[in-house]
Amino acid sequence: MYCIDFTTQVGYPLTLHINAPEHELPLFWQTRDEYGKVVGDGGFLQPPGLPLQLLLSSTAWTQIPQAALDIARAVPLKQFQLLQSMLVSQAAMELALSAPFLFLLVVDHAEQQQWPLEYFKMTVMQKRTLILRKLDLPARPAVARLLARATLEFRFHPDFRHIPVVLRNHRHLSTLLHIQHPNMQQFLFLALYDGYSWPGLLNLIGPQTGVWEMAHLRKLLNICLATQIPLGHFRKIQSLSDLQILYARMQPQIKRRRRLKSAVDCQQVLGDFPTPPFPGNHIVQPLVSWVEFIQEGQEMQHCVVRYASYVAGKRYFIYRYYGKQRLTVSIKSTSGGWRLNQVRGVDNRIPDETSMRQVQDWFEHAQSHTYLPDW
Repeated sequence: MYCIDFTTQVGYPLTLHINAPEHELPLFWQTRDEYGKVVGDGGFLQPPGLPLQLLLSSTAWTQIPQAALDIARAVPLKQFQLLQSMLVSQAAMELALSAPFLFLLVVDHAEQQQWPLEYFKMTVMQKRTLILRKLDLPARPAVARLLARATLEFRFHPDFRHIPVVLRNHRHLSTLLHIQHPNMQQFLFLALYDGYSWPGLLNLIGPQTGVWEMAHLRKLLNICLATQIPLGHFRKIQSLSDLQILYARMQPQIKRRRRLKSAVDCQQVLGDFPTPPFPGNHIVQPLVSWVEFIQEGQEMQHCVVRYASYVAGKRYFIYRYYGKQRLTVSIKSTSGGWRLNQVRGVDNRIPDETSMRQVQDWFEHAQSHTYLPDW
């Protein structure tokens, strides 16, 4: 047993007494006051709330297999529980070293369900399919093999409780079974992804893939899938660059879908698109629908869509100019009548003199030959 004095740290007499790794009850502990009275204790899967490296001597650490220490350190939130569980029996150590993913799930489940030590020791001696059944997971040899070849590395995210959720999802499990060496990031990705899966999907996610990268990947996939392109296109994707190429190729369809959705939203919120106050001519054409209105903003890469409520209120109107330059023309209703408001090109570029003069000529002619819609 090891004894650690915490009097200086806590400001009153307190010592921690903890069993050595080779003890039949490894890492069981007690805290005692200055009179040796027990004031706290911890049994199986009950950590003392101290960093693991403070609990044992340097000699004790050397007696623990390095592979076991690596497994415990892979999950910072469960270091104590994992190490203690490996030390309780030879069967537990063998299961941990051969299938660390499965062992982690067993330890976490045992802690949640408050398994007695003897029940835990009996469980880790059983066939792996029986262990899976106790965890309420698919009790299949293929699942046991999947967990045995998975890489236990929690580089970016410690939430291993996504693993059972993914394993209980038949579609996600089918995808994982094709992966030679699954990693935790792939489980995390699938836990938050509900789109189409194919065997090559998880090749896009390695142990080093970060949370933000996975979020970006899910976004690209969902956008591409929303275009309803043939799923065969996705089965050809083997890398993130393949997906980005598909995304670039699908831009016309993606923009059209966004345009239609925005137009439907405008129709529902603002009502029908109003009748233009002036007719167009061969180079100036009025917008006649919310679809055209949204499209104008996309094509010209400016913020005309901000004026949707003004257009719906018949205080603002948009025309397209197809002369020397491609321009967006806006007119505004004032107390003195309609006035030419803004004329802008792509990215709000200023029009050249010739184009601006043609727009002005159209507007002056339209005002003098106007027809009045029934507003």
